[in-house]
Amino acid sequence: MNMVFAKHDFGTTFLVMDSQMNPHNLYEQILPYSILRKYEQRLKTWVGLAADIRSRSKVDMGIFLSYPWIKDCEIGKLIK
Repeated sequence: MNMVFAKHDFGTTFLVMDSQMNPHNLYEQILPYSILRKYEQRLKTWVGLAADIRSRSKVDMGIFLSYPWIKDCEIGKLIK
């Protein structure tokens, strides 16, 4: 699920997956996905949240990306 709050230059992703209770697996999925979504939406700030379906927690991983949007041809190629 993705949400964009364009008025506030902010977006978020919530990813649910079976990471086999391995935080590294969650991180390896939520970080690149959040970077791509942030770039695609041309926003300054993006929050990525992830949960493992085997966990009792509502959120098992969170990342916060905050930097100005700058055109990047390599990232642009990945989102097309």
